[in-house]
Amino acid sequence: MPFLIWQHNCFMNNVKQAKKETRNILIVDDEKLFIKSIADGLKAYEKKHHFKMLSAKNGLEALEVFKTHDIALLITDLRMPEMDGITLIAQVHNQFPKVPVIVMTAFGSPQIEKQVKKMGILHYLEKPIGFDELRDHILQELGRKKKSRIEGVTLASFLQLIWMEKMTCTLEVKSKEKSGTLSIHGGELKNARSKNQSGLDAALEILDWENVTIELDENFVPDGDTIRISIEELLMESFRRKDERSVEPVIEYEPLNNADQINIFEKEEDMNVSKLNKSIETLKESLGGALMAADIFGTADMQSVAGFNSNPAACALFGQIITSTNRALKESGFPILGKYCLFDLVDAKMVVLIPMGDFIWGMLIDGKKAQLGLLLNIALPKAIAAFEDAITSN
Repeated sequence: MPFLIWQHNCFMNNVKQAKKETRNILIVDDEKLFIKSIADGLKAYEKKHHFKMLSAKNGLEALEVFKTHDIALLITDLRMPEMDGITLIAQVHNQFPKVPVIVMTAFGSPQIEKQVKKMGILHYLEKPIGFDELRDHILQELGRKKKSRIEGVTLASFLQLIWMEKMTCTLEVKSKEKSGTLSIHGGELKNARSKNQSGLDAALEILDWENVTIELDENFVPDGDTIRISIEELLMESFRRKDERSVEPVIEYEPLNNADQINIFEKEEDMNVSKLNKSIETLKESLGGALMAADIFGTADMQSVAGFNSNPAACALFGQIITSTNRALKESGFPILGKYCLFDLVDAKMVVLIPMGDFIWGMLIDGKKAQLGLLLNIALPKAIAAFEDAITSN
């Protein structure tokens, strides 16, 4: 009997020890101060939640860390020297497919973002990232129960990263006995080939494959006729077809004509205008008389779809400002704009611009009637959440 009690105690001790196993989190970014600030801030949580922060300044260093440590979670920036984040993700996906990934970047399309989040493919955090937001995502990810499916990256989310970063490369994709190639130039898909198909049909076939390995060649290999479709459009069409095959289709899309390869975004999207107006009302409730004017407008035609004291000329000019600013930032190697930008005008007036996918929300605010703390910590977060909900809702 004492021997059985001893066995039981040993078993329970092993269980407790397993539960308290320290998990390694690897964060990869070439900004040393950013990594240090995150690591310092998370020290208070390491012991309680049984994790340890490791760091690397580029993809090559990160792969060396993977060789010597068991990594439970990868958090990576995309733009880094030596080896960028996309190449790193491809390597990790092939060698450590069950490692979940958090990407620090900005979305180009709320529609794609919604689909990617729904499919549980990959986690994205927009830069600049607040410490609380990153901490909450880390603790949430560590708290997930292990699943039998691959928890890391799928081809769809990988292509989304390539499209966002406007990369030029050739991908060789393999799934069991199947293999195919995707030729990409400047973030645009130029051609695709599988065993029996080429062009758009091959690309959609490859996107349906499961448990793929991805080999990235940074050289562009033109292969036959050009596909007249962007990666974003390709992904939306792939999502549409998957929804169509499901029992209960989730989202309605315009069908893509394979012969003509039309642009599925040439038509203006059906927007939830009532929700857009409601998001403006939410801002008015927060700011009261401090809100002087507001317009939510599309980046394609700079036309207002919802507004308060609308100013069409301002829509056109502010749209150009956002486009030019992001272009200048990207060409300089800087991160693109985050959730909003603020212009301090004379006479205590402020202009705030919130770019979100294919839409921009511009607003004029009287700083004499609204405290900056109220604007930044209460009014804008509520407005951004309402804006995102209006754009991504069906």
